Amino acid sequence: MALFSVKHGCPGEDNRVIFVSTHLARNPENEQQNLIRIRQVCELMLELRKFASRHQCMHVPVVVAGDWNAESMQRLRFMALAMFSLQSIVDHAHPLLLGGMDVPTSKTSFTLRRRSRIDYLMYQETLLRPTARGPANADIAGVIPSEEHPSDHLPVWADFEIVPELQVCVCRSSIHICMYVYTYIHLQKHTHTHIYISTQILYWMHSLYVHCTQVARECVGTSGAY
Repeated sequence: MALFSVKHGCPGEDNRVIFVSTHLARNPENEQQNLIRIRQVCELMLELRKFASRHQCMHVPVVVAGDWNAESMQRLRFMALAMFSLQSIVDHAHPLLLGGMDVPTSKTSFTLRRRSRIDYLMYQETLLRPTARGPANADIAGVIPSEEHPSDHLPVWADFEIVPELQVCVCRSSIHICMYVYTYIHLQKHTHTHIYISTQILYWMHSLYVHCTQVARECVGTSGAY
C-alpha cells in the first residue's frame, strides 16, 4: 500500500493516487476458500481507510491490483459489503468498497485445471477513467508458465486519467440527487399522483445531470470516452 503523486497531473488539483498490491487465498476452484477471501477483502478495506485517514487522502483515487484467486472480483466485493452492512459498520471501510469497479480484461490464468480470469484492477470510476487496458482477447492454446510466458499469470495493466474535480463534483451531486429522488418515490409509491410527479422529477434531474456533465467535460477539455 503506497501513496504516489502523479508527475503530470492537473495544475492546482490534488494529483495523488493510492496504489495497493494484494494476493488473496489460493485455489480459485475451491469455493470454501471464498470465505477466507471475503475476510481478506474486509481487512483490506479497513486497512485502506486507516491508511487514507493517516495520510489525509481519503478523497484521492485508489487502484487495487493483484491476484484475487476468484473468477468474480465483484462477488467478493459485494459479499464483503454485506458483511460490513450486517454489522452496521460500512463507514469503517474505505469508500472503494461501495463504488469499486474492475478494469475489463481477458483471461489471465491458463493451467491444466482452469482457463479463467483471476487477476484484477479495482478502481473508483468517479475519480479515475481507464483509457487503455490489457490483456485483451488473450487466447493461449497451452498452459503457462511457458517459454513465451514465464509467469503463471498474464499481467493485467491499465492506463488511467484522473477525473477533474469539477466533473467529480457534478457526478457526486447527481448521485446524491438521484438517491433523494429514489427515496421520495419509494416513500410515496402508494399515491399514483406522487409517483407521476416523482418520475417527472427524476427525468428532469437526469437531464440536468447529463447537461452538467457535458458542460464540465467541455470546461476541462475532456471527452470522457472509453
